[in-house]
Amino acid sequence: MVSTILDNKYKHFGLTELEVIEMLNYYKVDYELNIVKQWYNGYNFGNELVYNPWSIINYVFKGQIAPYWVNTSENSLINNLQFDYLEELSPELEKIYSGEAISIPVNEAIPFDELDQLDNIWSLLLFMGYLTTIEQPYQETLVDIPKYQVAIPNIEVFSFFRTNFMKIGTKTRTNTYEDIMSYLKCGNIEEFRKRFKVLFKQSISYYDADKQKKFYHQFMLGFLLYLNYEYKVISNREYWEGRVDIALEPYDKNLIGFIFEFKVANSQEDLQTAVQIALEQINDRGYAEEMKANGIQKVLKLGFAFYKKSVEIAFEHSDS
Repeated sequence: MVSTILDNKYKHFGLTELEVIEMLNYYKVDYELNIVKQWYNGYNFGNELVYNPWSIINYVFKGQIAPYWVNTSENSLINNLQFDYLEELSPELEKIYSGEAISIPVNEAIPFDELDQLDNIWSLLLFMGYLTTIEQPYQETLVDIPKYQVAIPNIEVFSFFRTNFMKIGTKTRTNTYEDIMSYLKCGNIEEFRKRFKVLFKQSISYYDADKQKKFYHQFMLGFLLYLNYEYKVISNREYWEGRVDIALEPYDKNLIGFIFEFKVANSQEDLQTAVQIALEQINDRGYAEEMKANGIQKVLKLGFAFYKKSVEIAFEHSDS
């Protein structure tokens, strides 16, 4: 008989917390359990929450926190599916990128020739270990496919989604990506704007050039997800007197906070007008006031306007 991670009556596959503590102590590893837990725990097998054994073994052997398991498999199918269906998956991806759970129908018997279909992506991610269940299933009737609440299990898997977008979404080397982000974080928007325009033109294909706002929003969300360890990423949420496209609130409140508003222009000539409208919306709806109320005094407001493979960026400081 074949059983899956959804079967409650079979013993888990993985390491319990007591087993992990015993192993780390036996091999005299200097560790902080909370950090180890955030990186490698979170997989729900039946009613047991377990650690990834491959990652724990490598952590014991190498003595440092790093993504181990996510680098052991060939991920081209997942990569292609995420980018091919980026627009359709956008609402759910926004939620899981922000650490929330989503409700999905789970098909335990996916035919091999249907692995690349949109309806099976979430089931595939679950059974491959990139998502985990957090609640018991819900079925309206006995003939319905059961729905599960699922989420990203830990930081190691989150790092996969984070770096995955860099590779397939922007076609950019990690060091180039980090350089661009460094200019944003320090508030050098002129240099950021120049480099981002080059990255954007290289990343967006001809076939994506007629997409609507939600495509560009998802592109920017994946792009800014790189800063998730330093900033709380808020996407399409109620914010002061409106719904902000994206806000980055730094965990260190002495750093700069960022507010992003996106518009899609009707033509190349309309880019300048559209980017000013984006900036005006940030001001009209008081998004910077929300961030200041949260204890962040240095705020940069950025308007983005997109047209096909072109982008224009305007910015203001919160005291402008």
